[in-house]
Amino acid sequence: MDPQNTNPTSPSNSAGTMPTMTPINSRTLTLTYSRPGEGGATHHAIIPFPERYEQAVADALKLLGKYMTNADPQAKDVVLKYSIMQKRDGKWIWAEFEPANWLLVVQPGAEIGMFEREVPRSLAVKEIFWRGPVYLAFGETNNSLTTWQGLDPTNRAEPSLYLIDRPVNYAEAVAATRNCVAGYNTRSAIKRVQEPGRTLTFYLFEDQRTVHNWIAIPPQATTDDNLWQALVPPPHALMGVIAN
Repeated sequence: MDPQNTNPTSPSNSAGTMPTMTPINSRTLTLTYSRPGEGGATHHAIIPFPERYEQAVADALKLLGKYMTNADPQAKDVVLKYSIMQKRDGKWIWAEFEPANWLLVVQPGAEIGMFEREVPRSLAVKEIFWRGPVYLAFGETNNSLTTWQGLDPTNRAEPSLYLIDRPVNYAEAVAATRNCVAGYNTRSAIKRVQEPGRTLTFYLFEDQRTVHNWIAIPPQATTDDNLWQALVPPPHALMGVIAN
């Protein structure tokens, strides 16, 4: 077992021995959570032995989630680890295991540690979502030919008409787009956006400043905010929209 898996904030590691708390009987499981950081408090709970990893997570969140650094912790935010003794030095450590092997690894009467799942730095950086103006171009297809109507940011004749804040998700993009053109009925592509029952599809342009080449933002992004934020054009760029 890699000693680097040892969590320095856990009660087991601080003294090299198991906590004094023991399960009530063999049909229970002890849950332990140590708040991250030096001097973080440790909390315990006892639950009936769950048959599935997912149930153990749900019970852990219900009883110990209030102590976590995340104000609204979800199942995806935690990982459970099993307490085992290293043979070479007799110290207790927390070991990771596959959730599918819950009943093979974890025995009734054992101790399980609940840990906050670390977010890889590469993902954490992506959580920074820059706001700023995004320019809209409205498209429509006639006789297999798509044309775009709207504002070219290199020639801003109407600088406020087709301008919205960079939307954080698809729903916000739809609402902001319809709001910004409300009352404007001079162009057919814009009229279609305002018609009830129309579905809006958003588009990326190759150089983000002209409408020469484009590709649709995939449908998966309409319900996946992370995917949307990874694809939506940056501030001061051009985004296309077609009402179907």
